[in-house]
Amino acid sequence: MKSKKLPAGLTPVMAGRMGLWLLGNRQHRRSLHRVTSVPINARAPAKGMVAEACDLLAIWTVTQYPGRNKVLANILGIGIRTAEKYCSCRDGKLPARHAARLSDYLETKAHQELDLAYRLREYGTARAIWQQQVQDRIMASIQRSQMAKRIRARQARDAEVAAAAPEESYPSMPV
Repeated sequence: MKSKKLPAGLTPVMAGRMGLWLLGNRQHRRSLHRVTSVPINARAPAKGMVAEACDLLAIWTVTQYPGRNKVLANILGIGIRTAEKYCSCRDGKLPARHAARLSDYLETKAHQELDLAYRLREYGTARAIWQQQVQDRIMASIQRSQMAKRIRARQARDAEVAAAAPEESYPSMPV
């Protein structure tokens, strides 16, 4: 099979470099679409309950991570500067109405997550029980088939022994 010729002025090394460059661009574009939460240990340590709540709620793409301030501003409906002020200090600066709203939001989210966790746990348990039952049935079937093979083998051996043994004739008893 003949290899295709490169265009005039293009060396194999240049073609290889261009191919690697194109692959790199493709991988870069794909990496921009991957979604992840910024790991908690990679973030600045939370200074209080408000910042901790924002860390729990924030899930962004890596390139779009705006920080705690935007999360809090979106949840409470306040400005980003105000949210920055609330996140930057220790507990005690958040007004009661905002604390109640954030608390309600977190409770609702926690209930939804717990409900989902319980449903997943029930599904997993039911699935494990079902899989165990199926596995038990399969094992019982295998054991029955193995037992049947053993019985057939024993019967075949007995038949061979009976066929190979000469018929013994016993002398008749005088009457």
